Amino acid sequence: CVCVCVCVVCLCVLPPLAFSPQPVAGKGLGYKILSCHAHHSAVSTVVARLLERPETCGPQVKSCMPGADVFEEFRVLTLQVISELILSMDPDESSRVFPALYLPIVNEANLRVWYPWRAYLPTPTNWTYHRTLHALNNYLTDLVVRRRDQRVRNPGPPRDILDRAIDALDGQWDRAAIIHLRDEIKSFLLAGHETSASMLTWTVFELSQNPACAQRVIEEGRTVFSGAVSNDYESQSLPNSQTLKKLVYAENCLKESLRKYTPVPVVTRRALAADKLGDLDIPAGSTIFVNIKVGLSLSLLSLII
Repeated sequence: CVCVCVCVVCLCVLPPLAFSPQPVAGKGLGYKILSCHAHHSAVSTVVARLLERPETCGPQVKSCMPGADVFEEFRVLTLQVISELILSMDPDESSRVFPALYLPIVNEANLRVWYPWRAYLPTPTNWTYHRTLHALNNYLTDLVVRRRDQRVRNPGPPRDILDRAIDALDGQWDRAAIIHLRDEIKSFLLAGHETSASMLTWTVFELSQNPACAQRVIEEGRTVFSGAVSNDYESQSLPNSQTLKKLVYAENCLKESLRKYTPVPVVTRRALAADKLGDLDIPAGSTIFVNIKVGLSLSLLSLII
């Protein structure tokens, strides 16, 4: 089980985090996906967090046997990993701060996609949404400002992605840059870990329904890691980015779960100006729903035909 999870977690969580912040001309701070310097520390972080989870979640899992909330465990794991890589935040602080702050925001934001009028009603839920959003913004803004002050006083090698982003903003440091960086952190922390947890959950589910495939993932993991994955990981050499490239079958399992269970089946966009799509007139201010799963299915069907 650990071998399967390490394979899929490493492949799922690491590639989206393998980036380096770089200024984009005319667009402020942008993030370019690279094959990156974050990989080596990220592998250690993922494996360490994964192997710690059975110890920390043991009582909860045992209390709800024979079933356990796998998605919740993956959600906590991915949030811990992303928080540590971006902010050098320890797992306990991550679990204490972010779920309490972001859950009301995410739940209300999801409801507003379907019921946009909720944003204009003076309801307790709306008040909670704005209060929590304000608290989250203040927490991250304070964290960014304190970290930048530390970088000015004690410059040195960056320890995480926030340090690298701050270094990339050298000479552009103002209120707008702080807010931009704060909002980018929110995107990585909140949006990134939910989709990763969803893909991991469906991948493990499909492997549980297909024992032959699960066994193949296990054997590939044992071969590639060569004993590096064990509960005594601190005394063993951990897999690096080159090792992960050998997990071909595990990566294919992740891609197949994405095909079957799209983590974000629908995205919405607001038309800033009137436009035309084919014969369809789109008025300014319209909310456009893009069904990714249907679009993907139609694209694959057109390839087959």
